[in-house]
Amino acid sequence: MTGLETKNNRVINGGIFTRTCANRKNKKHRIQRRSTEEKPMTVCIAAIAEANTEFPKIVIAADREVTSWISYTSGVGKIRVLTSYCWVMISTNNALMSDDIITKSLEKVNELSKNKPDEKLTIEQIVDIISKECKRKLDIERERFVLSPHGLSYNSYIGKSREFSREHIEILTDDLRGFETDNYDFTAEFLVVGIDSKPHIFTIIQNGQYVSSDIEGFAVAGGGKATAFPEITKYAYFPALPWLTALVRVYTSKKVAERVGGVGPDTDLIVLHKMQNGGIGIWVTDEDTIKLLNKGIADIRDKEIEIWTDSLKELSTKFVPASNE
Repeated sequence: MTGLETKNNRVINGGIFTRTCANRKNKKHRIQRRSTEEKPMTVCIAAIAEANTEFPKIVIAADREVTSWISYTSGVGKIRVLTSYCWVMISTNNALMSDDIITKSLEKVNELSKNKPDEKLTIEQIVDIISKECKRKLDIERERFVLSPHGLSYNSYIGKSREFSREHIEILTDDLRGFETDNYDFTAEFLVVGIDSKPHIFTIIQNGQYVSSDIEGFAVAGGGKATAFPEITKYAYFPALPWLTALVRVYTSKKVAERVGGVGPDTDLIVLHKMQNGGIGIWVTDEDTIKLLNKGIADIRDKEIEIWTDSLKELSTKFVPASNE
């Protein structure tokens, strides 16, 4: 009875097979979904400073807005410690899934470190561990939503493929391939920062793909990057900048990002720095430091208004009304 169709089901080899991805959305629908699906409306920023010196630094900043079904301000920051020299910042639309990925990655990092205590993992090796965990999570969700409704797993799908009709296999294969684009509602960006032989910044997304920002010297993640990126790139940025300059640039970018809905006003601002003994120190900005930074932003704003006021007065003299004649 292969090929007999109803509105939502297809009869294949005597059994009802429901199309997992709702009759496979067309291209127009997929584009619409991409533009309307929930995005992580938070912000995480990292910038390398003094990279060409003996004691390089990384400035990191994040708000405390968390998204997990609802958005709320958390008492726990988005910055997680992976090792004594490596940290991760999380921007996501599902805090529970993201925390699970990082927790399992940390377990793997600790296991490898325990088995080889004399071999220090590089930042990129840690990134690769998180990347693989992201891919594993995607495979689990793909199996759960596409194969499990039909009583299948990856192993049984491969083992029983000869028992299925060609049409059945094509539909399942199509659904498996399209799952990430059409039905994977999880979105995440992980900024992994750390200092081994040199400072590093990596960005990992939910499907495990990652990219290094070591050459650019900075990276921005979350919905707030739409405004934070133009701010941090207002002037040329490079990883050899003095750390205080980087501190101001990162914090200013974070404050500008607050104009985006969902980016919280609270800020965790931290400087990671290499110490003389080779270890990595952590400087957490206090309330007085934040007040000084806010004062600087306000002073620049007031000065800019003053400059433009003077310029506008001069510009007004250049205006010559058109004659009615």
